[in-house]
Amino acid sequence: MEVAPTTPYWGTDEYAAELHAWVEDQVGPARMTRVKLRPWSTVWRAEAGDRVYWAKQNCPTQAFEGALTRLLHELVPDRVLEPLAVREDGTFLLPDGGPVLRDLDRGPGDREAWQQVVGEWAGLQRDLAPRADELAAVGVTRVPPERFVADTLARADELHALHPSDPRHLDTPRWTSLRSAEPVLAEAAAAVVDLGLPMTLNHNDLHDGNSFVAAGAPLRFFDLADAVLAEPMGVLLVPLGQLADQPRTRGAVVRAWVEAWREVADESRLWRALPHALRLAALARHEAWWRVMTSMTSDELAEWGMAAPYWLARVAEPPPEVLARL
Repeated sequence: MEVAPTTPYWGTDEYAAELHAWVEDQVGPARMTRVKLRPWSTVWRAEAGDRVYWAKQNCPTQAFEGALTRLLHELVPDRVLEPLAVREDGTFLLPDGGPVLRDLDRGPGDREAWQQVVGEWAGLQRDLAPRADELAAVGVTRVPPERFVADTLARADELHALHPSDPRHLDTPRWTSLRSAEPVLAEAAAAVVDLGLPMTLNHNDLHDGNSFVAAGAPLRFFDLADAVLAEPMGVLLVPLGQLADQPRTRGAVVRAWVEAWREVADESRLWRALPHALRLAALARHEAWWRVMTSMTSDELAEWGMAAPYWLARVAEPPPEVLARL
């Protein structure tokens, strides 16, 4: 599904004036500054009186974020900020949430910070599992493990069929690797399905920069446009990737996630299944990239298009090892 590119309009004075008027309808006279313009979203900072707000609009295929944020606040009000308003096109307005965890930690490998963000998200996943149908109803894509092999191979064929000049093209070596990896992919899917974990919300880009910190309160999560409904363990893919050179911290981060789920599945089985779950998670990352490419300009595709074959090819690569649990 191709849709009209978003950034050509988002970058206009007309759009700025229209958004400014909508924000002022919510909070009164405001000074506004654009802080981000990307193919997948634009974000503006609004100052009204002594308060700060943030307006965000996503590309059409990720426009569900506003409705998802509103729903999550209804379901788990202490874990997500309440939007002041959500438009039909998905544009939404949030109050400022204060500092993020990354502002307070001791650097990119701060073990305690990573344990906190992963452990608290894991607990939130358990809370949300019974509400998966409600999450899907606001537009969150389902990526079930039972469809992993078929979806991966179908997408591999689709990307391989693109013209080689298309940045999203999957070249023959990577396509062949994915095709020949079908038995490995089937083994991974079976191992994850066998755990019996429920489908729930995978943030799909979880890190210490997208959770607000408030004294004496749990973290409050945001930046949910990449989210999918999937088996829960795959949320570890991004944290483990960002800790690639710190195996002991990786182990501690996985343990934080396992602690939240050990009552649902045996701890040793969760550890053994982790490499398989990370294969499935690479498809979830691919899915997020793939859907935002539907509204990119040709120049934007030239810059970002290679992310689609990159993450799809990751499915066939050996997942990162977690060398220590403590």
